[in-house]
Amino acid sequence: MPQKPSTGGPPTVVAQATPPGISALATVRLTGPKTIEVLSKITQKRVSFFKRGRASLVYVYNSFGQPLDQVIITFYKAPNSYTGEDVADISCHGGLSTPKSIVSACIGLGAVPSPPGEFTKRAFINGKLDLSQAEAVADIIRAKTEKSQRIGVAALGGMLSKEISAIREELVFIIGRLSVELDFLGHEVAATNNAVWATKTSLIKTKLSSLLDTFSGGNVFRDGAQVVITGEPNVGKSSLLNTIIKEERVIVSGEPGTTTDAVDAHYDVDGIPVLFVDTAGIRKSKTQIETIGAGIAKNYLSSAALVLWVWSAENLPHELDKTIENPHFDAPFIIVINKSDLIEKGCLDAALSTISCKYHLVSVKTGENISCLLSTIKTMLAKDVSADQPLLTNKRHKRSIKKALNSLNNAFVAFELEEPNELVLSDLGVCLSHLDSILGITAPDEILDSVFNEFCVGK
Repeated sequence: MPQKPSTGGPPTVVAQATPPGISALATVRLTGPKTIEVLSKITQKRVSFFKRGRASLVYVYNSFGQPLDQVIITFYKAPNSYTGEDVADISCHGGLSTPKSIVSACIGLGAVPSPPGEFTKRAFINGKLDLSQAEAVADIIRAKTEKSQRIGVAALGGMLSKEISAIREELVFIIGRLSVELDFLGHEVAATNNAVWATKTSLIKTKLSSLLDTFSGGNVFRDGAQVVITGEPNVGKSSLLNTIIKEERVIVSGEPGTTTDAVDAHYDVDGIPVLFVDTAGIRKSKTQIETIGAGIAKNYLSSAALVLWVWSAENLPHELDKTIENPHFDAPFIIVINKSDLIEKGCLDAALSTISCKYHLVSVKTGENISCLLSTIKTMLAKDVSADQPLLTNKRHKRSIKKALNSLNNAFVAFELEEPNELVLSDLGVCLSHLDSILGITAPDEILDSVFNEFCVGK
C-alpha cells in the first residue's frame, strides 16, 4: 500500500483548478488540514457552517474585509473526498483577477500554493487511487478524442490495475509457496515438482506478453500518431488531406509544386488523434524551392508512424510493384492511387491489372473509398486493439512489464534447469517489484515526482 502522510501532516494547499482567462466560472481548490479554518476566515462564517458538507452560496473577503466575489463553496469532509483530506471547491466568476485574488487571500490565511499534481498525489498517498489510476487522471485531462478519454476512464476505474493485480497474485502465490518449501522442506512440507512451477510461470509470461502486445495500439490512442502524405508533385496529396479532414486546409492548384512546405492538420480517426502532414512533392528537383520542400518532407517521413504514398491513376508507373520495393522512408505505408475518376474504366482496369501489391483506389474529387482508407489507417495504427480491454498506453508501464518479463523468463529457465529455489526466488522477487512499481506499491520518490510533475496545477 502507498505510504501514509507524515505525522505532522501535509500543508493545506490551494490552486486555481481551471485555466486562467475570461469565462463564466472558475474553480479554486483547497485541500489539507486547515481547509475549514481557511474557509471560515475567508467567508467570515463559523467553522460549523462548513461541517454540514453541502454547497453554500456565500461571499468571500480579502484580509481587509473587502468582498472579492459571491461564490459557491462545495465542501467534502475527509476521508470522503478526492484527496482523502478535507477538500473545498470554490466556484467563482471567471476572469484573470477574481480567481487569482481568491487564491492570494487563501495563501494569506495559511494555505500554500499547490505544485502540479498535488491533489492527485495526495489521493494516491491516502490510498484513494493506485499509481496507474493516478496516471489515468492525467490521460483523461489530455485526451484528444472520445475514445482516448474512454480508455483513460477505464484505467481510472481500475481496468489495468485489476489485470496487473490478478497477475501479481499468481506471482505472489508462487513466491510464497517456494519460500515455505525453502524454509520447511523436510518438515511436513514436500517440494513441488519444478515442472509445475515452470508451467505456472509460463502462464504468467503469456499474460504479461499479451498485455505488452497491446502497447503499440494502446499508446496511439493516448499519444496520437503522425501520418505523412508523400508522393510526386501534382498527384493530389493536398486534395487528399483536405478531403480527409473535410476542410480546405491546404491551397490546391493544378500547378505542380504548389506545396513547398509541410502543412499539418489534426483529425480524429475513429478515436485515434492523428496529425496528418501534407508534404511537398518529392522528385528530381527543378528549383531551389522544390529542393528545400523535398528536404522538409524527408524530415517528416523519418518520424512518421505511417505514410500515405500517393500516386495518380493518370500516370502510374508500368512496374509499380518494383517502384515501391525500395521506399525513400522506413515507416509502414499505404499505397493510395488517386484520380480514379479521371480515367476510363477500361483503361483503369488495364493499368491496375499489372499491380499485385495492395492499394487503395480513391478519388478525392468524389470522395470514393476515403472512408475505407481511413479504416485501414485506423487498423494499421491501432493494431486492432479494443478500448474495452486492459491496455498498456503508458511508456513507463511498458518498460516495467518488459523488465518483469525478463526476470520472469530467467525464473522459468531456472525452473527448467532445476536450479536452487534461492536463485529462482530472487528473479521472481525482481519481477514482482516491477509489477508493484506500476501500481505504486513500491515507487521511489523520483518516479512519483516524474509522474505528478506532468500534471497541471490544480489537479
